[in-house]
Amino acid sequence: MEGEVTFPGMKPQASVIVDIAGYDKIVQAVQEGAETDPQAAQAFPGLLAIKGFAKTLPDGRFEWVVDAKADGSVIVNGAMLKPADAVQDNPIIDPSDATVPDNDPDGGDNGAKLQP
Repeated sequence: MEGEVTFPGMKPQASVIVDIAGYDKIVQAVQEGAETDPQAAQAFPGLLAIKGFAKTLPDGRFEWVVDAKADGSVIVNGAMLKPADAVQDNPIIDPSDATVPDNDPDGGDNGAKLQP
C-alpha cells in the first residue's frame, strides 16, 4: 500500500494504491470460515464486491487505485464509487465559535455547568 492523505479545508483527500497478492486465498479462507463464523459470513460478500473493482496485474496481484476527494467523491480504478457530496447552504461552523446555552435558573451569566 502506498499513497497520500491530506486535509485541504479540513476535509480528507486521499490518493492510495493497494496491491494484494493471494487475494483469492484470502477469499477462499473467509468463505470456508463463513460456514461456522457469522462474522466471516458477513465479510464474504464484501470481499467479493471489492474484488470486482480490482485490476489484475501481470503477476496475478490485484490492485486498487483509490482517489477520495475533499468533495466526498470516491473513485476506484476509474469507476465512480461515490459521487461528490451535495453542497450545503450552511457553511461549516468552527466549533470554537459555538456557544453553549446557559441553563442557570437564576438567569445569571455564569456560563455552562457540566454535571458529572
